[in-house]
Amino acid sequence: MSTDITLAVLAFLSQFLTAYLGWRVTVDGVQEKRKKLYELLFIIGGLVGALSIGLATYRASAVAGDLASIKAGQKQTNAGISQIQDAQAHQQAVVVNVPPPPKQKAVMALSRNTADDGIQIIHDPQYPQFGWLVNVSCKNVGTITARRVVCVEYTKRIPADGGIPTKQTLEQYWKDFSKKLAEAHPPQSVDLEPGRNSWGSVGLEMLDVDPELNSGGKVIMVAGAILYSDEAGAHKKEFCEWAQPPFNPANSTWHFCEIGHNREVY
Repeated sequence: MSTDITLAVLAFLSQFLTAYLGWRVTVDGVQEKRKKLYELLFIIGGLVGALSIGLATYRASAVAGDLASIKAGQKQTNAGISQIQDAQAHQQAVVVNVPPPPKQKAVMALSRNTADDGIQIIHDPQYPQFGWLVNVSCKNVGTITARRVVCVEYTKRIPADGGIPTKQTLEQYWKDFSKKLAEAHPPQSVDLEPGRNSWGSVGLEMLDVDPELNSGGKVIMVAGAILYSDEAGAHKKEFCEWAQPPFNPANSTWHFCEIGHNREVY
C-alpha cells in the first residue's frame, strides 16, 4: 500500500515539475544559460513520470491477478464446503444396537444363618401335644428382592437299611410329596428382601423319639419346593434331604436324596 502511494506522489511531482517548467519557459523565455538545466529537468521529470506510471500500472495488474487468484481459491473452497455439507445432509444415520442389561435374579436357599442350615428338628416343651416338628427356613441369599415367595415343605419318617434309605424308597416318598403339593391349596406368598427368610413347621407325628431313628431302621426325610419370581420371571427350586442316624436334633447331619430333586427346575 505504501509503495502505491509513493508511486502516485512521484507521478504527481513529475507532472507538476513539467508543468512548472513549461510555465517558466513561457513567461521568461529560454535563456541560453538555463537551457541545459531546463532540458535536464524536463528529461528527469519525464523519466520519473513514465517510470512511476509504468510501475503503478504493473502493480495494478499484479494486484488484479492476485485478486483473481483469491477469488478462484475462494470459489474452490466454497465448492468443497458445499460438497461436505451435501455429503453430511445425505449421510446415513449410524444405528448402534446396545443390548439391554441382563435381568437380575433373586437367589433363594434353605438357610437360616449359614448356607445349609435351613432345616431344624425341634420339640417345644410348652406345646408337648405337637410332638417333634421340623422347621424349614427359605431365605433370600441374593441381592435383589424375591417376589411372591412360597416355601412348601413335607417330612416323613421313612424306612432305611443300616441308616441309609434306598433310592426306590426316596422316589416313592417324593412322589407322595409331589401328589400332595399338586392337590394342596396354594399357601399365601410373601415378598422377601435380601437377607429375609420365611419358615414353616411340619409335624413328624412323633410325641416320643422313635427308637428306629437311633437304630437305623428309619430316617427323617424332608422334601419341598421354593416358588418365587423376580425380574427374570418365575422360578422353582426343589430340595430333598434325609437325616443321618442316630437321632440328634441339636446337630443333625443331612444328606441329599440323590434322586435328582436338589435343583433349580426353572
